[in-house]
Amino acid sequence: MTLIIIKKVRIGVDFDGVVANTGGLQRYVARELFGKDISPSCHYSTSVREGNLTEDEARIVFNESYQNQKYLTNLKEQPNAKRTLMNLINSGIPLEIITSREEKEFDFVQKWLKQNGIYVPVKSTLNGEDKTKACNGLDIYVEDIPYQISALKEVVPRIVLFNGYDNKNSVLTKEEEKQIEGIERISDWNQFKI
Repeated sequence: MTLIIIKKVRIGVDFDGVVANTGGLQRYVARELFGKDISPSCHYSTSVREGNLTEDEARIVFNESYQNQKYLTNLKEQPNAKRTLMNLINSGIPLEIITSREEKEFDFVQKWLKQNGIYVPVKSTLNGEDKTKACNGLDIYVEDIPYQISALKEVVPRIVLFNGYDNKNSVLTKEEEKQIEGIERISDWNQFKI
């Protein structure tokens, strides 16, 4: 008699830029508060560097976008995120959201997920420490930030890069381009395959 052991694939996903279109929310908040159009970036430095916001304005936009619950309904999911994540969970596949958000920002994420009917466990790495410890033991991790990829490749066998403003080739440094070389990319959760 042969014993066959089937291991379930463990999946982790980032929240900002992967499950939710946080860059789009920041763009909305910048228009509402300051009447300024910014790139749909999840990065504070990008909005300041592009000269659209002052440092103080950028800080306010990012704090409001990450914490103010009046904007919960303005934060949109990435294409087909809810359906795909819930299908994976309902199929018995272990899945969790791993984010660097903390305290008020983490509460915002949990409320947004509940409000949108996305019932996926969420883990915070707290204080923005790198995600490698939290991702250790995962089989797949979906990320959108290129500079996270190098460290994640050391502990996760398969990395999927969710395409967004922050990882378009036109905004990447040469080093970031090298880090994501050969990494599978998706622009819609319908493209995600196990």
